[in-house]
This record gives sequence, C-alpha cells and structure tokens, in this order.
Amino acid sequence: MGTNPSRFKNNPQNPVESVSWNDAQAFCQKLSQITGKTYRLPTEAEWEYACRAGTTTRYYFGDDANQLGDYAWYNGNSQRTTHFVGQKKPNAWGLYDMNGNVWEWCEDNSHNNYIGSPRDGSAWLTNDNDYHILRGGSWCDFPNYCRSAYDFTYFRRDYYYYVGFRVVCVPNVTSTQLPIATVTSTPLPKVAPPAPSSPPPPPAKLTPFTENLPNGLTLEMVGLPAGQFLMGSPDSDPDAKSYEKPQHQVKINSFAIGKYPVTQAQYQAVMGTNPSYFKINPQNPVERISWDDAQAFCQKLSQITGKTYRLPTEAEWEYACRGGTTTRFYFGDDANQLADYAWYDGNSGGKTHPVGQKKPNAWGLYDMSGNVWEWCEDNWHDSYKNAPSDGSAWLTNDNNYKLLRGGSWYDRPAYCRSASRVFYLRRDIIDFNYVIGFRVVCVPP
Repeated sequence: MGTNPSRFKNNPQNPVESVSWNDAQAFCQKLSQITGKTYRLPTEAEWEYACRAGTTTRYYFGDDANQLGDYAWYNGNSQRTTHFVGQKKPNAWGLYDMNGNVWEWCEDNSHNNYIGSPRDGSAWLTNDNDYHILRGGSWCDFPNYCRSAYDFTYFRRDYYYYVGFRVVCVPNVTSTQLPIATVTSTPLPKVAPPAPSSPPPPPAKLTPFTENLPNGLTLEMVGLPAGQFLMGSPDSDPDAKSYEKPQHQVKINSFAIGKYPVTQAQYQAVMGTNPSYFKINPQNPVERISWDDAQAFCQKLSQITGKTYRLPTEAEWEYACRGGTTTRFYFGDDANQLADYAWYDGNSGGKTHPVGQKKPNAWGLYDMSGNVWEWCEDNWHDSYKNAPSDGSAWLTNDNNYKLLRGGSWYDRPAYCRSASRVFYLRRDIIDFNYVIGFRVVCVPP
C-alpha cells in the first residue's frame, strides 16, 4: 500500500492499526493483484472457526481467563500499546493473536443477533448497511472481549488504533468467492487552514443552581434558555461523517444541564459504588458506565431531589455543547486550540482528568469535548433524515444501541467536534468503557 497509518510505529512487526474496513478491502484487492490469488477478509463464521480451532470453550485455550496473558495482549498486560505479532502462544491450529493485540475486521455486515444467519460460512450481507463486524478484542480490552464468540461492530470508513485485520485466501475455482470491493484507502483528513475563533454567541440568560447530594456533596447545574440551532455537520467540514447529516433546524425548550460530567465522588454518593477504571481522583468523571447505569443514576437522583433528572436528548446535548456557536468546535474551527478546552489523545497521558480543569464553552459548561464520551437518551440512527425538530429524544428506532457524544481522553480531535456522534450497546460495560461517562439534565415536571 506504500503507507503505514498506524499510531504505534515502535516496531514494524506490530500489527497495522488505524485501518478502516475499506482500507482492509483495498489491501486485499492489491494483494490479489500482486499474487494472482483471491485474498479477502474472513467471513465472521470463518474467523470464529479459525479462532476456536476445534474447541468449544470460552477461549481457544479453555475457560479460565487467568490464562489469557499467555495467549494474548490485552489491557492486563499490554501497557496500553500493540506488540509485535507472534509473541504469545498460538491456538491449536498454530494461529497467533486471534485474541487481543488488535480487533480484526470481518467481511460481514453487523446484525443484532444470529437469527436468520447463513449456515454455510458465507458472509452475512443481507442487511446492507455501513457497519461491519470486528472480532478478537485488543490491547485495550478486558478478557471478556477476547472470548472466541465475542463480536463488535464499527462504521466501515472509520479507523482506530485498536483495529487491524488478517486476510483469507480462497481457491480460485473450487469454491465460491466473495467479491472484493473496489474501494480506495481512506484518505488522510484534510488539514484545514488556521481559522479564527468562533465569534462570541449572543448573551444567554443562564440560571445556575446547586443540588445537595448525600455525603455533603453537591451537583452544579446550569439552566439554559429555550432557543433553536442548526444541528449536525455541514458538507464543508472535512471530518464530517455521513451519519452527522443532514444539518437541520431544531427548537429546544429550556432545561438545565450539569456544569460538569458526573464525577466519581457524585456517583459514589448517589449509587454507593464507583465502577471507574481510573480511580486516581474522586473528581475525575465516573466511567465504565453503561446507558442503563446512567438511567439508574438519574432515577435515584430524581428520588433524592424530588425533581425530574434524566439523560440529555442528543439535540439538547449538542445545543448545550455549541453554546450558540456554529463552528466545528465550540471554540472555533481550529483543532490546534483543542488542548485549551479538552482532554484528548494529544494531551491526556492515556487517562481521565478531574473535571473543570480546561476552559468552558460560552455557557460555562466544562468538558463537553473530551475527557469521557457522554450518553444521550436517543437510540442510534444512521442519519438525521426524519429526526425530530422539537429537541425530543429520537426513539422510533427501538433498538439496543444508544448515542454517545463529545469524544474522550482517548480520541483524536475529529471525535471531539460538536457534531461528532457514535453509539454503543446500552447494557455493555465494555472493556474499553473507561472512555464513557455521562452528565445529567433536569427538566420541569
């Protein structure tokens, strides 16, 4: 391919990462041309068959996760980096790194379960969407996500530094071949010229108040005025994704939102526990929180205060984040200024930080970009076509995938833009969930 997109370039024998599904397809196409053979990504069934190597246990070495360190690089031994391939023990068929090191792309589209799946090992492409399967877990994951049966999903054009791939070669004549997509590698993002900071938004009438929590703690809230704004990304943004479009006008009723993400101390006071991975400081945002956990916190907080607390709708979240701005970030268009406002992969040191250390947006809200992703009330949708225009939660697509906003300590600047959005399964406290937290909204009864 003539290039190396990886973040971890400390050893050329490390698995390539920061590779999208499209990039992996382009590699297979090029390799097929070079060799005269048919190379492609494995189907999900082929991948699991190869991983299990005849076993029926949770891992290809047995059921005991305590042995994982002998077979895989995962979050318990990786020291937060990839490692060169083949250092750990192989499975029974001599395949290395089927667990851990990097997630591996498969040919198949994403489906919520295996009902109706093919039984012949072919790729399941009947649900023709832009989301594809990942298998195997990675250097940043807990053992549960390195199991032989675990699958995950990502957008086909997105790339992350815990995602790579391996290839499959199939006979040219004796078996049916899957088509190799004619695609090109994901281009490097265009670097926008430095832009001035976003012009100051019109003054807003803000009404801050404080809630008393157990253990003598407080929760600072900021009341925001009703208004309307343009939600989503314009075509002019080089980092915009198709699922951030089309831009659309949304009217918002007045509501109050947390001045900061919920901290570990606040979560402990309300729920009696702290599930966070980074227990460095009780003022760090709570993380390793599922959507269901955040809902339970809101319910308990409502009982304590006698008010109605919930997660923000996606529209409320972006309205609050933008603080009256229309630029890529709430401080302007220049990503070089991000370090003044957010903890992200360029300055976080690989961990969360106490809330409120960076500059706030124009409405006095801190950490709306970076530190932790924040749950929203809405279900995931692939675009904003037919999205509500009244600021309500979009729940018509009743599925188990919920919205996250804001980016995190782990992410590149593009994921900290005001319009950036991703999704996760609502019940997962996933291994890499230490990038996910939340903040709360208070609304009139």
